[in-house]
Amino acid sequence: MTPVIPAAAPSRHRAMTASLLACVALLLLPALWNGFPLVFSDTGIYLEAAINHHAPIDRPLFYSLFALALHWKTSLWPVVAAQALLTFYLVRLFFKTYARRFAEWQVTLAIALLTVLSSLPWFVGQLMPDLFAGLLILALAIGVLNQDRLARPERWALALLVTFFISTHLSYVLMAAPVIGCAALLRAGEGQRRGERLRALASRFNLALVGALALAVALIVSVNVAAKKGATLAYVGNVMMLAKLIDQGIAVDYLDDSCGARPLPICAALPELKAMREDARLRHLPIGSVSDAFLWGPEMKKLGDFGAVRVYASEINRGALCRYPLEFIRQSLAGFAAQSVQFQLGDDLKRYGDDTLLYHVIEDSFGNRVFARYQAARQYAGALKLDALRTVSNAVAVLSLPALLAFLLARGSQSPALARVIVVILFGIVVNMAVTGALSAVHDRYGSRVIWLLPMLALFIGIDFFKPRRARGAPAASV
Repeated sequence: MTPVIPAAAPSRHRAMTASLLACVALLLLPALWNGFPLVFSDTGIYLEAAINHHAPIDRPLFYSLFALALHWKTSLWPVVAAQALLTFYLVRLFFKTYARRFAEWQVTLAIALLTVLSSLPWFVGQLMPDLFAGLLILALAIGVLNQDRLARPERWALALLVTFFISTHLSYVLMAAPVIGCAALLRAGEGQRRGERLRALASRFNLALVGALALAVALIVSVNVAAKKGATLAYVGNVMMLAKLIDQGIAVDYLDDSCGARPLPICAALPELKAMREDARLRHLPIGSVSDAFLWGPEMKKLGDFGAVRVYASEINRGALCRYPLEFIRQSLAGFAAQSVQFQLGDDLKRYGDDTLLYHVIEDSFGNRVFARYQAARQYAGALKLDALRTVSNAVAVLSLPALLAFLLARGSQSPALARVIVVILFGIVVNMAVTGALSAVHDRYGSRVIWLLPMLALFIGIDFFKPRRARGAPAASV
């Protein structure tokens, strides 16, 4: 017997397809306007690693493999197109899950507004895994809080996406666990009895997401083992931490006291490290400028590069942290506070010319046609004028936060499910700022990669609240 398909089904599919095509085009507008996918200095490392079959020394391999599987050294547009599809899927899933009466036009309108009002499309169109920070927070919030309302394919998709997102950047390993914990606790708080709360906390899908985190960690470690770097999550993580402690000053103070008794190779560079810190102080440079200068400047090369410094970096880190624990906490909180207000659009969208790895990877590996388009792009010409967009996106992000807090105070008790997901996403943004501000240099791109979630939430509330009135007698979905 032939099944009867409801008359509305084809129209729904057409509406979803139209929304998908429109949203992907909207999300790729900045890259299309540029004439080439947007790039960052680290893009060269990500492209080169998989092409030349080696694991990067300071980051996971998996974004490189993701890009290689899509570009095949022929075109880089499939990579950013895939990122646009992932973004559409998760934003649409959020709207479908939380809207009182879902319609495809809501997603299209929201993404159209986010394209001109937020940083989102600039990360979608960039060949970097930074986009996945916001998508990870969104996927975890939806998955944990609404697992009972998701279809099985949606739960599988979220678990696989979470695994992939975490595997692309070490900071996402640190972000995922607290976000899962926060969301699980809020969900468990819905239960009236202790047994219900415990079952909600240790649900099968919560355990699946913890398993996704564990699998991502195992994948990263396995690549390091295969690349003969040992069973480690971050091969030169101790060097990165040393750079942070030098920036904070506590590693410099520790070396100043200990170099006489324990003359490590870095002791010869102590005068230069002191001079770098003093110069940063006098010029009022942002937090992290000294660590960046140490990691990527001439001093690291004089010391024998990352491989040589990692031999003794952990010893310095332990000594400095044991001697100055309170100062480390104070400085980390200062980094978190500084990162919390650093989220301007486009600080990384500079010209990357023939003195960069990126330039030579595209020239050597992608052929004359792709290389010519790279050189013809607005970004390469230094012609990305983003001042007006930056002002708008800053204002929208800043205004979105009090709007969300006002909604939580005024309507949170009436829409508890929506209130919980807003709290978890806000918590995820704070975790992102804390992880990057405390353990890395402070950069606008670390903030702007997630700050678009604020206007997305505000737009959702506005679109859902001002939606057309339901037809008389139409049922309303529970929120």
